[in-house]
Amino acid sequence: DATIKDLAAQGPADFVRRFDGPTTQPVELLNVDLSTVTTAADVVFGIGDPLAEILHLDAQAGASATKHLDVLAYNVLLHRTYRVPVHSTVLLLRPQGLLGRKAS
Repeated sequence: DATIKDLAAQGPADFVRRFDGPTTQPVELLNVDLSTVTTAADVVFGIGDPLAEILHLDAQAGASATKHLDVLAYNVLLHRTYRVPVHSTVLLLRPQGLLGRKAS
C-alpha cells in the first residue's frame, strides 16, 4: 500500500489515466482516512441462526436530500461486518419526511 501511495503521489494524473482513462480535469491525490467514520444505525435485526440476513430500519422525521447516501453507508457497513444480505427500509415518521411534499 505504501509503495502504491508513493507512486501515486508522484504522478496522480498518470495513475488516473492508467486506471480510469484520460481526463482533461485537474487531478489531486486525496489523503483519506475512513477510520474516523462513526455512526449508529437506528434499528438492526439479525434474522436466522446462523445469521442469514439483516433488516435495517432507519426512522426519518424530516426531509433529507442525502438520506439515500446514509442508508447506503449503513447497508455497506453492515454487510461488511456480518457478510450477509442487508435489507434497509426508511420509515417516514411524518409527511414532511418526503422531499418536495407538503403535509396534507
